Amino acid sequence: MKLNILFVEDELKQITAEVRKLMYSHSDWRPHITENGPQALTYLAGNVHVDIIVSDMRMPDMDGITLLNKVKEKYPNIIRIIISDYSDKEKIIRSAVVAHQILSKPYDSVVLAQKIERIFAIRSYLANEKLLNVTTGIGILPSLPALYISLDNELRSENFSLKRVAEIISTDISVTAKLLQLVNSAFFGLAKKITSIEQAVTFLGVNIIRSFVLYINIFSTIKIPQDYLFFLEDLWNHSLKVAQIAKEIYVKNAKSSNFNDADDAYIAGILHDIGQLVLLRAVPNYAEKVLNIMVTKKITYYEAEYELLGTSHAEVGGYLLGLWDLPYSIVEAVTYHHMPSKAPDKSFSVLTAVHLANALEKFMPFVDIQHIRNLNFESQLVDFVSNFTPHVNK
Repeated sequence: MKLNILFVEDELKQITAEVRKLMYSHSDWRPHITENGPQALTYLAGNVHVDIIVSDMRMPDMDGITLLNKVKEKYPNIIRIIISDYSDKEKIIRSAVVAHQILSKPYDSVVLAQKIERIFAIRSYLANEKLLNVTTGIGILPSLPALYISLDNELRSENFSLKRVAEIISTDISVTAKLLQLVNSAFFGLAKKITSIEQAVTFLGVNIIRSFVLYINIFSTIKIPQDYLFFLEDLWNHSLKVAQIAKEIYVKNAKSSNFNDADDAYIAGILHDIGQLVLLRAVPNYAEKVLNIMVTKKITYYEAEYELLGTSHAEVGGYLLGLWDLPYSIVEAVTYHHMPSKAPDKSFSVLTAVHLANALEKFMPFVDIQHIRNLNFESQLVDFVSNFTPHVNK
């Protein structure tokens, strides 16, 4: 795997030593080093192909956030990683809008190599180069403005509750994803991934959450076409119901009583259709085109996407969440939620729960029978479906 990696760091002695370590273990990776933002932009303007940019946060003339914003605008297909120390916590919130991943100082070549390897393994999910570039270029996905009003009111309340803040955030697909990206970034160095929104809110604290909401509010000024509001509301409602059903399926059928995995099932349920938000922005008249193909050819939504794009919202969403370094079980569930038999893992998992929940919530006749047979799960599936009474908010 040949990769061109541009490092931007004014402390040349430190970065040179780490780059040497990185290249020693990955001889086919090609490093390029610039000392500041203007030099980096000049280098990129020279029509040199760059796959990844790794920038320090603090630099003279132009900080890392400003640089990555410019890179995002001009070269959206470049993967953006920012490096910061713990004194930059306020800037970390801002960087979450523009960086795909956030790492902490000092440089750790081993951690950086692991992150890069995982990104490019996940990148193979998307064969469509245009969609790949659009997905990489997105910072925060569209959200319904009503969420921000609810959050702001709760945070300003004298008797505000972190539990209530978590409940409000959990009703929104894209904010949930971005918050989990932030808290699970290598910057915070957590030994174990956080998949519970309440845990994330508790860990980050009120001030960071308030800043997070402030910066996402800026994004909320982007106008969502009126024609899409009903589509988005249906998507929110469907995703919340799938999350609740997926958690119920996982708890009732998993051999292990791992509550963290049950939370993963809930989060994956919320995020399973996040790729549709990407496609709404990337493909003109996306929803109308897919629906027309569905009706004309009498095929499923998922199949119609393949007719139109050569890929689907599942792969697009999985790539985006993998790029944001969310836990593998969630990335896998989102990527394969329509066809779990294509996934490497053939055991009962979060993916199985989300796949079944999606089918049950939509009252769909289609279930990936090959996956169910691989699990020897057919009798349990019949029993579960016949006795299923989901506890969901109507």
